Amino acid sequence: AAGSTAVMAAVNEVCVHKASKVWLVARVDGVARQMLSFQRADSTADGDQPAQLDTFGGGMEWVDDGDSAICGLREICEEALMSAELMIPVRQALQTEPSRFKARAPNGNEHEIAEYIAWVADTTVLPTLTDEGRREALESTLAWRDVHEVLDNLSCFDFLVPVVHWLRQRLLPSSSDQQLQHAASAQHSAQHHTVAQCPVQHT
Repeated sequence: AAGSTAVMAAVNEVCVHKASKVWLVARVDGVARQMLSFQRADSTADGDQPAQLDTFGGGMEWVDDGDSAICGLREICEEALMSAELMIPVRQALQTEPSRFKARAPNGNEHEIAEYIAWVADTTVLPTLTDEGRREALESTLAWRDVHEVLDNLSCFDFLVPVVHWLRQRLLPSSSDQQLQHAASAQHSAQHHTVAQCPVQHT
């Protein structure tokens, strides 16, 4: 009986799926303006709830060795080919400590998501989706969107509320906070970083 109880406990134990997400955000004069996003291929509008927007990233695999940054880079490389203008900020972002959130997805799975923000300057370039990326993103929906549009969309999904709150704090701070954040970012960008390599899209 004791053995049966242990087995049942193991079966009922919630499995936490770890994942990494990287948000590419363009800003002008220190103010976040646009976010790169796409409509999820597995999401459709339902009544007042819109189809969900998303960014590059995904679940951790054994090859990631439990490292959120390795996971994030691998997922991006699997889903898109990026120009150096986009890939360099992504690599820099993955050198920072992510913010982590636990969320229960609509399918009931528990997720621990490591979220990164990559600050970019050029919104004239779009990544080229790989076959994997085209399975994740609905066709022709990858685009730079207004920050408010993306955050308003994500806020429609209860399991993303903590992430949206964090993004709003990071992307839409007060004017004084924006100046400090911009100065810190400039200093950070001037430093040398050793980052993992990934193919880049040559333009």
